[in-house]
Amino acid sequence: MLINYIKLALRLLARNPFFAFINVLGLSVGFAVFFVLWHHATYELQSDRFHKDYERIYRLYTDFFFPGGKNWDHYIFSTQPPVLAKLLSEKNKDVEDLTRIIHQKNFDAIRWHGPQTDTAGWSDFGTEITLSYIDATQERHLFKETTCAFADPNFFQYFSIELIEGRPEKVLNRADAAVISEAIAIKYFGKEDPIGKTLMLNEERSFTVTGVFKPVQNTHLNVEIVFSTLHIANEIDSSDPYQETAVSYFKLREGTDLRAFEKAAADETGLLWDFFQKHFPGSTYTYH
Repeated sequence: MLINYIKLALRLLARNPFFAFINVLGLSVGFAVFFVLWHHATYELQSDRFHKDYERIYRLYTDFFFPGGKNWDHYIFSTQPPVLAKLLSEKNKDVEDLTRIIHQKNFDAIRWHGPQTDTAGWSDFGTEITLSYIDATQERHLFKETTCAFADPNFFQYFSIELIEGRPEKVLNRADAAVISEAIAIKYFGKEDPIGKTLMLNEERSFTVTGVFKPVQNTHLNVEIVFSTLHIANEIDSSDPYQETAVSYFKLREGTDLRAFEKAAADETGLLWDFFQKHFPGSTYTYH
């Protein structure tokens, strides 16, 4: 029976060779694209799964409704005021650990230290970042960067990013700490040891290189230079609703009911509810 099917197929192919060629070519291209995309898709689905305890790490986001005239404006934020994650962690026993990262694109939303009001000043960082250092010959080298971030001191303990130089528990535990990627170390210092080198941010603030990390593949943590949040602790530890700057990550304890945790985080009588109502009367928000 199989031989008969093969003979029939060959006869049909021989009868219309041009259309047979088109069909076979199309089928071949389809299979080739499928195998290529399958590999890519499976690779992307493994994103950030190399982190220790990745199955217990969750990123916080805000679902915010604000009354705008007759209609309600709806916003979804992947960032929140940095203090929020700390408050949620202190109030919820299911949180084993947390860390926060403020990406360069949100630097211009960091608030000045002092009374946080609608007229409080913005940080002088901005999203345009240049870093410079002076070499042994007193020559200044200047670089424009786009992948900087501030991160909590436990960042390299929380995420499984391998350090070439420095210890995970120490590299960000000082206010002037800067941890750079291997590529940045080579770009800035060549074969010199980068540890202890001084970098000037926008020619105004100095940081000391305390660590170097290996390239990270298949991750959303696209950073090359990490500064310690201790440097801006006074700015970010205030309850300011306009400071939507931090991406916050919670590591929940084993066996935690995620739905129960979300409900606690979204409770309208919970954290910052009165604060949001004071600044945005009639608004509602939930955290997930």
